[in-house]
Amino acid sequence: IRNAPHDTVEAGESLGSTRTQLLTKVLLPSAMRTIVLGVNQTIMAALAMVTIAALIDAPGLGKTVIKALQTLDVGTAFNAVLAIVVMAIVLDRVTTSAAQRDRDRPHWMIGAVLGAGTLFAVWVSYTYVWAAEFPSNLNIGSAIGVAAGDATLWVQSNLAPLTNGIKDVFTVVLIDPLQALLADSPWWLFSAVVVVFALVIGSVRAAVVAAA
Repeated sequence: IRNAPHDTVEAGESLGSTRTQLLTKVLLPSAMRTIVLGVNQTIMAALAMVTIAALIDAPGLGKTVIKALQTLDVGTAFNAVLAIVVMAIVLDRVTTSAAQRDRDRPHWMIGAVLGAGTLFAVWVSYTYVWAAEFPSNLNIGSAIGVAAGDATLWVQSNLAPLTNGIKDVFTVVLIDPLQALLADSPWWLFSAVVVVFALVIGSVRAAVVAAA
């Protein structure tokens, strides 16, 4: 809202708009794209944290992914990840379309249509149970899970020399030296590196705080 075009705000003030009118008719419409973009990025960040949050026993699709990977059930994990990705795509498209919607339509009309559609969907799902349940004859998940599991087994069986080579290179070149630097270096050297990074990236004040 603070980044709304100054000329637009000044025009609204010069026309005698009150603070409420200025907020609802000038500032919010001008900042709508930025607001919707912020909502969009928050949703994407939340979906990205689903699996990580499951590591501390948070409920949701992330728990399915973690449990499946712990038992090496790649097919089940792939199904859950696919659901998360589809949700992310749908919500991203919805919020992006909300930012680019036709501004000539009244906001109350759009809200009324969306609200009525939501209430109708909720009523149908509670009144007619079939509308709230996924059709049992569409057993898509099992086929996808089996295909993902078979593909994983094929990769493990046929590409093991290549993947093990890549793993060994990363371990020897990157991970082992980093572990030696962090674990075997004296405390004063590690502290000096932290202070230098704080000075280069931040400022003298950040370096003093890091040293303290």
